[in-house]
Amino acid sequence: MISIIFLWGVILFCSIPLGLFILNNLKVSFLSRSFDKLIISFWIGISIIGLIQLFLSGWFVLTFWFPLAFSLLSLSLIQNTQIKLELKIWWKNFFLQKSIFWGGVFLLFSSAFYMVGSPIVWDDTGGYHIGNIEWLSQYGITYGIGLIHNRLALLSSWNTVIATFNHGVFEHRVFSITNGLVLFLLLLQIAVLLKRLSSNHIKTSDSYLLIILGSVLMISLYKKMFHSATSDIANYFVTIFVSWLIVLLLEARKKNKRAVMGIQLPFLIATFAVGYKFTIVPVVVVSFVLYFFLSKSKIKSLFFSFLLGFVVLGMIASSGYKASGCFWFPVPICIEAPWSLGEHEAYLFSKETYDSAINALERVPEDKINSISWIWYWAKATKSNFVAFTLVLLSALLLLKGIMIKSENRHPAMYWLFGIGVFGILFLFLNAPDPRFNWSYLLIIPATFTMIFSINIIRISIFYSSCFSAFLITSIIVVSISFKEDPLHYEKQLSNLIESGVIKKDSDPNIFVPPKVIPFSQNRSSHTEFELESFQLIKKKVGNLEYYIPKTGNSCWIAPLPCANLIIKTKLKLKNPKVGLLEGIVKQ
Repeated sequence: MISIIFLWGVILFCSIPLGLFILNNLKVSFLSRSFDKLIISFWIGISIIGLIQLFLSGWFVLTFWFPLAFSLLSLSLIQNTQIKLELKIWWKNFFLQKSIFWGGVFLLFSSAFYMVGSPIVWDDTGGYHIGNIEWLSQYGITYGIGLIHNRLALLSSWNTVIATFNHGVFEHRVFSITNGLVLFLLLLQIAVLLKRLSSNHIKTSDSYLLIILGSVLMISLYKKMFHSATSDIANYFVTIFVSWLIVLLLEARKKNKRAVMGIQLPFLIATFAVGYKFTIVPVVVVSFVLYFFLSKSKIKSLFFSFLLGFVVLGMIASSGYKASGCFWFPVPICIEAPWSLGEHEAYLFSKETYDSAINALERVPEDKINSISWIWYWAKATKSNFVAFTLVLLSALLLLKGIMIKSENRHPAMYWLFGIGVFGILFLFLNAPDPRFNWSYLLIIPATFTMIFSINIIRISIFYSSCFSAFLITSIIVVSISFKEDPLHYEKQLSNLIESGVIKKDSDPNIFVPPKVIPFSQNRSSHTEFELESFQLIKKKVGNLEYYIPKTGNSCWIAPLPCANLIIKTKLKLKNPKVGLLEGIVKQ
């Protein structure tokens, strides 16, 4: 656990000064509170670091040298007078207030224990997240890794941060390091918001953030997502923080249009987050439209946006080119090359993702798939889906009614939050209609309504309105998921297998380092019926390429590379047998 806290400190030290440097150069004026500025600095910094590492992984193996280099960069940035002053202010306002300090320490240790205490049971982490990280930390991005397993072509800048620490004593022990840090920061953010609430210093923007942050946080905890390597966590909360920045920005402009600087910040952060996952695209589009709308120089804003988009997409494309021959897999824009998956494979992958999302839990009749009526089957498939669908529908109707009525108290951000929610839901429904790809889209509209409700309906005080708003959303979500069967009930099976000795746990965990990941096989007989078995590998060979597959299930976990989820039917070979996997894999 001590090592987790140390590594969190390294990530924060690398990220925050870089983020503060960007904020200061943009002269952002609507982030007046030091803690808010610090949180946003973290997201800017870690997003940039992840993108740079993803780009460089095409030429270098990701090792400890990368965080060391960024630490040296942070040391140089801290010498800046303004950044040094910001850090001193934060220290004074946070750590010197004993109640908050000890609350932060408690949250820190609670988060660390949560990361250490239970095994990773998230399917996708065992299926391909760990595989991606293993390739990055052992070989970097090499030619044709997508030919082994097409999900290995789903590259994420979020995983590059993990890969730099996946060495030595930390090997196979830190796959949830970034999501664990996010959990700690979110708990700290909520603690700060509650303190503002108790002291009656809460603003409308704080009310919105508390509502949606608390709701999505509960869902993520319930799903055991923080104890995984999924980039969905980053997407959820970048979406939330960008929408919150829009609220702050437009509140500031309502008071004084001339004094507001840094209007490009929401668009900037959203664009950097594209490296995590492409489900952030709706946020990018809406924040770009807002930036263009508010900008005095339309040509300048277009040039900045085009340049930023070109750089970010280019950095992602360079890695995708080597991994799969597709620049932004599974977008079917690919080249013809011996290591390329091809446009047809990319299209089939996208279609498979869409179909599996619709047909999960066998919820939609086949004759309804091609009609709009499948949405109703999707809504009633689970209690959480139904509650989310009902909340969105009712909140949207009430918001539309509020938009049509002229009011001085109407919040200036409601149009833009509504746009993110609608565009985000449409994006999910058209590409992969599974809420887990971004729960934030489904909760932005209800959170916006409750924010407006707290302004216009309850006029007792902002304290009571904020309490009511937070309670309304969070209680509904809690009730909905509490009646649903635990989707990770096989965690209990895993614990039983560990206790009985069928599956062996790391024999040497201690207070300094967390235990290694526990691999297990999940043998499914249907969508809902499955059994856990001891993890075993089978060695296979295709051409001159030797690889592994799991004996049961389709998750490789920490298997030696290369590991495929299924028997490889395409004839493959090492690109350069003398060099081995470092040169990559191609078709025969």
